[in-house]
Amino acid sequence: MEMVHGVSSNKDIWHKVRVAVAGNEIRVWVDGRPLSVVEDDTYSEPGYVGLSTYTTYQAPPKSSFRNLRIRGQEAQPPAWDPAVQPVRNWRPISGVSGTGCGNTVRAPNGDILVKTDPGMMRSPDNGRTW
Repeated sequence: MEMVHGVSSNKDIWHKVRVAVAGNEIRVWVDGRPLSVVEDDTYSEPGYVGLSTYTTYQAPPKSSFRNLRIRGQEAQPPAWDPAVQPVRNWRPISGVSGTGCGNTVRAPNGDILVKTDPGMMRSPDNGRTW
């Protein structure tokens, strides 16, 4: 949050965030203050919406979203391709490196493992189900 001048980075307060995507251009405002515009061709096609926060200061970690609105045209996802495999492990599972999805590896049997609090999630089908 220190990247957005004038927006408090204190914990336990709500922020109003607006994200606008048009083609490959991503614009973000936090409490009405704009961040730098990002252009990324990786996200120029229809896709999914994901929400994430950084909450490791709490025990247990907790994130909340309220008054969430998503506008746009619904797009049908492509057929699931179980043959698609990540090129390499993302990061080792370790209590030192945190407890979020950065703790993701592929086991020798092909399962994807994600360290979470309070345990571990496993996907035997390349992330389709957990």
